[in-house]
Amino acid sequence: MNKNGKYVPSRGEDKKFNQELYDQLSLHEGKKPYAYFDTEMNSTIGIGFNLEDKDNQRIIREMGHDVQSLVSNKTSLTEDEINGLYSHSIKKAYNDAEKWLPNFKEQPREVRKALTDMAFNLGSSKLNGFVNTKQAFIDGDYVKAADEMLDSKWSKQVKGRAKRLASMVRKYDKEVDFSDVIALKNKNVLESNKNVPFVDRILNADNYPDMSSPESFNAPEGSRSTHGLSTGYTTDENGKETHFVFPVISFDKETGALYLPKDPAREALDSGNFIVFDNAEDADWFTKNYKKGSSLE
Repeated sequence: MNKNGKYVPSRGEDKKFNQELYDQLSLHEGKKPYAYFDTEMNSTIGIGFNLEDKDNQRIIREMGHDVQSLVSNKTSLTEDEINGLYSHSIKKAYNDAEKWLPNFKEQPREVRKALTDMAFNLGSSKLNGFVNTKQAFIDGDYVKAADEMLDSKWSKQVKGRAKRLASMVRKYDKEVDFSDVIALKNKNVLESNKNVPFVDRILNADNYPDMSSPESFNAPEGSRSTHGLSTGYTTDENGKETHFVFPVISFDKETGALYLPKDPAREALDSGNFIVFDNAEDADWFTKNYKKGSSLE
């Protein structure tokens, strides 16, 4: 929470985004210390916190409250307790939105807010039912995405909320070209790891042999691949995973040739020839997109 007791929820988002999302959800869900019924007649409290959900009931009990006392309005929540429950809910909603849409992180700011709002309201299982909406977002067709949002049972239930979220999406009425966004994201990763040997081979590909040369791997003509990338992870004694990306093709400085190590992952770890990522999804994304915006494209 910030100094005003309001939650700063989502990794990778700035404070303004998080505060705007907090205010937006307070408007759409309401912010009440006493229990009330939502649009589907679920007993709810705070900022859209469903008191009929079993996991939520556990959280309420862990806070020292009796669920039935809250439902019957015999007791209420404090401001800090409301924000504590919001902290739990918004983290889950943001993660659900990320899992639902493969290119969520590359979406425009207002779209990310709209989708997080939808995930907050719907939950992951119902959000997964928006198949056509999802494809429209993947394609960058925001007019169709907004239309699909409104053409749903959910829209009829939440009414004005759905219209406001759809309008946030519809403002991007032209397809978005994500190539510049992806290129910038890759540049940031590569530049921050430029001292890693295989990264230098990406940034300065013309200084190295590639897999299309006769003395290396006889790859198809026109190939600019200098190494190929894979992902792996290690686990410490506490079970914490560290995810990394490494080259499966190595470069011998003495001979100036490429070669295939017997154990590429082990060689990369032993020589420091790898990049660490926060999670498996980011590592996998990089292996598929690292050429965009680089000299290998």
